[in-house]
Amino acid sequence: MFSIRGNILECYDFIQGTRMKSNRLREIRIKEGVTITELARVSKVSQKVISETERHLRDPRLEIKHRILKGLNEIRGQSNPPYSFEDIFPDELAAPLIKE
Repeated sequence: MFSIRGNILECYDFIQGTRMKSNRLREIRIKEGVTITELARVSKVSQKVISETERHLRDPRLEIKHRILKGLNEIRGQSNPPYSFEDIFPDELAAPLIKE
């Protein structure tokens, strides 16, 4: 008998033959007390993209990931150390974002 162990995302990945890159976006957003709506407004990224990224249903372009990171750090304020790209998207090789 065939059995798949693990969570729903692992089963989905198995069926689709893909492996989404992990992220810690939801964990960190909740730790900071930030809503999806607030993060979307500050980062200028749609709520849908943020929600789907958190649920590993979407792997947005690098530019979008940088906007989300910038939004989180803006909300966090200058009195706290900023999150690095790798803090939020540990599986992604962080390429520097040239345009501001």
